[in-house]
Amino acid sequence: MLKNSKILLVGSNGQLGRRLKSIFEDKCYLVSFSRNELDLSDIKNIKQKVLVVDPDIIINSAAYTSVDQAEIEKDICFNINSKAPEILAKTAGILDIPMIHYSTDYVFDGKKNGVYYEDDETNPINFYGESKLIGEKAIETNLEKSIIIRTSWVYDQKTKNFLNTIKSKLDNEEKDIFVVNDQYGSPTWAKRIAEITFMLVNRIVERPIWGKYHFSSLGRTSWYEYAKLITKVYKPEKIKLIKPTSSKNLKQPAKRPQNSELSNIKINKVFGLYQKNWVKDVELCIKELKNERDKYE
Repeated sequence: MLKNSKILLVGSNGQLGRRLKSIFEDKCYLVSFSRNELDLSDIKNIKQKVLVVDPDIIINSAAYTSVDQAEIEKDICFNINSKAPEILAKTAGILDIPMIHYSTDYVFDGKKNGVYYEDDETNPINFYGESKLIGEKAIETNLEKSIIIRTSWVYDQKTKNFLNTIKSKLDNEEKDIFVVNDQYGSPTWAKRIAEITFMLVNRIVERPIWGKYHFSSLGRTSWYEYAKLITKVYKPEKIKLIKPTSSKNLKQPAKRPQNSELSNIKINKVFGLYQKNWVKDVELCIKELKNERDKYE
């Protein structure tokens, strides 16, 4: 069934989009739009471009993810994270096709003592989280055949993310590295999200259960412990200390939830899709990164 399907992937140049493209491109008729090919901050042409493709499924992996910059570029962030998903959902409705969309743990305020479930009350504390929540609601309002996957702390070998930021500091900075130790969640490899998306697309052909699902790696950690693991596995040439600090000391423009650990129970039960341990995945990701680097040295 999938082999004969035309899938439209939006956001193919992002860290998740690249992984999705690599998995889907030889298994179906894939049409992928990078940011240059479909700029979601320019909302005027989205509907027409999708209608021209006439896909069987839309996968939207595009997002504005710079949490601090979102506090400044609110219009751009809103168009990409809120308005564009609404237009994509409405267009999917016109075509009577399903859409898969990705959201974030930052739709929660982080005050809960325990994991977050899909039906827990949302209360974003920064504009990025607010824009993603508005996007979620727009999709739910305009398209019954939709699956929204909330994930957390996404990383991969390429593009800007926490893992690459720490790696860059280890390679280029002389001073010790301070990382917050009072925010908790689950680092999730983009490769795993892409893999479960592929399995999910195959599952919904037989069992189309629409709605919101959480998917993140197994285990809970802080950004500080995460950075320590990156340092241990990456093994930089010059030893640098990873030192803990509080969120208040960093004085970031956007607030972050202190706890954003997601429960995976629903996606496990409904679709039989399971997670890997976050530690093992970070180790594997860095190993892949090193292998890729060695090819060019």
